[in-house]
Order: sequence, then C-alpha cells, then structure tokens
Amino acid sequence: MPFVVPPRSHSVSSSSFPSSNAPQNAQSPHSKLLFTPFPPGRFSGTLSALLGYPILAVSGLLSLIFLIGSISYSSLLFVPVVFLLPLAFGGLWLARYGSRQMGRIRRFQLYTGHLQGRLFCSLKELASLVGKPEAFVRADVKNMIGMRMFLEGRLSSDESTLLLSNEAYETYRKHSEEEAASAAKREAEQGIPEEVRKVIEEGNDYVRRIREANDAIPNEDITEKLSRLELIVSKIFKQVKKDPKLVPELRKFMSYYLPMTGKLVEAYRDLIQAPIQGTNTVTACKEIEETLDTINLAFENLLDSFFQSTAWDISTDISVLQSMLQQEGLTGKDFTGKDIKHTVEQEVTGGEKEKS
Repeated sequence: MPFVVPPRSHSVSSSSFPSSNAPQNAQSPHSKLLFTPFPPGRFSGTLSALLGYPILAVSGLLSLIFLIGSISYSSLLFVPVVFLLPLAFGGLWLARYGSRQMGRIRRFQLYTGHLQGRLFCSLKELASLVGKPEAFVRADVKNMIGMRMFLEGRLSSDESTLLLSNEAYETYRKHSEEEAASAAKREAEQGIPEEVRKVIEEGNDYVRRIREANDAIPNEDITEKLSRLELIVSKIFKQVKKDPKLVPELRKFMSYYLPMTGKLVEAYRDLIQAPIQGTNTVTACKEIEETLDTINLAFENLLDSFFQSTAWDISTDISVLQSMLQQEGLTGKDFTGKDIKHTVEQEVTGGEKEKS
C-alpha cells in the first residue's frame, strides 16, 4: 500500500528525537514517496502459495495412498511414491516460500499504515504492532530496507529506531552529535566543584552577552575593543576552569566589574541604535568607548596576575638550573662545543679499551 507523506508546516528539530523509545509525529519537508508502491513478493508470493498448497495436498495424499497400497497389496504400488514424494516436497517449498512472502507483505502493510504522517518510529512499537519479538522486527525491517521497500529507510546507530527519510536521518545524526558533545562536556565537568561550575557558567553568559551586543554594533573601532574584551574574559574563565583555586580572586570581578561592564556594553548598543543621536547620546557613547580601553587593560592585568605564581616558580627553577650548571663548570667561556665533543670521544675510547 503506497503512502505519500503530506507537506509539513514546520521543520523537524533535533528535539524530535528525545529517545528511541518515544517516537513523535512528524511530516516530510516535501511531498515524497517513502514506501514502494509495488513491494517485492506481492505476486510471486501469492502465486507460489496458490500452486504450492494444492501440489502439496494432492501429491502428499497420493503418496500416502500408494504407500499404504504397497504395504497391503503389492510392492509395485511403491513405484509412484518415488515420483510423488519429490513433487510433494516441491509443493511444500513453494507453499512455505509463498507464505513467507505474503507474511512480509502483510507486515509491511501494517508498518506503513501505522507510520502514516511520521518520519521515524521505534522498533519496539512496531514489534508490539505485529506481535513479534523486537529482534524479529529488526531483522524484518533490515530485510525490507535491503529490498527497497522503505525507499529512504535506515536504522539508527543503535538499531532501535526506523528512520524513514534522509531528512529524518540528518536530524537524528545531528541530534546524536549534540548528545555526544553534551555527554563529553558533562563528563569533563564532573570533577569541577559546583561553585566553580556556576562561576564559569555565569562568565560564559557574560561572554555571550558581549558577543551579541558586538554583533549589533556597526562601529568598527568599538567592535575591535569588544572583540578584545570578549577574548580576555573568555581566557579568564578558561584559566579558572584549569585552576579552580582562582575563584576566590574573582569575587569582586564577578560581583561588580563584569556586571558593570556588561551593562555599559549593552547601554552602548542601545544608544548607538537610537533614532536621534543628540549631544547627550554622543557624549555617553564617547565616554563608554574610552572606558572600554581602561576595562580591557584592567582585565588583562587580572589575567596576567593568574600566572604570577607560575612565573615565580619558573624564575626559581631557572636560578637553580644556572647555579648547578655553574657548579659543574658548564657555563664557562672556555667550555665550548668542541670540548664537549672531545670529552665524549674520550669516554667512548676509554670504554672500548676497558672491553678489550
């Protein structure tokens, strides 16, 4: 039974795939044929069944009669049995083949009738529909896909959902990628304390607000300053994520400096979009532009302060390394690369002499 999906009024979002066991109604983006109008086996299955069952019945019955006659009357009556039995087995094969074909056609009609107006459905739901185990339906649907009965049909990666169109598959694929990314993000954040996670989320929200305001501002000079501000703030919170011990140093930054910066940026966006650019508007915009330079410098200094202890550790390590090199006499002016090569050659020669 062919089925044409009617056009839909809206697209299917990735949220249409909340789980493989909870299919949603959906419609194809274009009116298209999703199921073959002539499923394979419709004619051959019917013909095989119509021929197979009579052949099986007649040849089987005659074989039984002649077999009884050969036992009761004459062994010559067994001769027809030799020819009738292969005919009976042939009829049995045709009957079984026809029954399988007709059974698949009936299930296909049940599937397509149930799938009207939908782009995907769980195999568990189809198994309940036809009263078969889910494993049977999975193999059945795979076979139908291979026979092009579902013209664009595919199974999901976990083989739990039937996807009826290319659009449904693309939506499912994107949703799966988003789920995998979210899972990776959650796994990466499992070791981060709740307080640190909240700080990072709040910081990322400010970064998003700065970016949105920047996109709405046509002034190239202010856009450059805001892009720099966005980069600095992003680096600050990336460093906090790497080193959660920095959170206490951000209290005033989070409670006053960053909120005030966001307020100024959004105020500039609103002022620059005002229909009338009066004296007060121009003056306020100029003050904000000048203030952004100060804010960027201050936030850069804050970011730089995060690396102060690291810089001290590096300086200490360098001092210790220089002292050790001096004690070993490896920093003297007379100790050149040739001396090193000569020393190595002597050690190698000495080692060979000891072996000999």
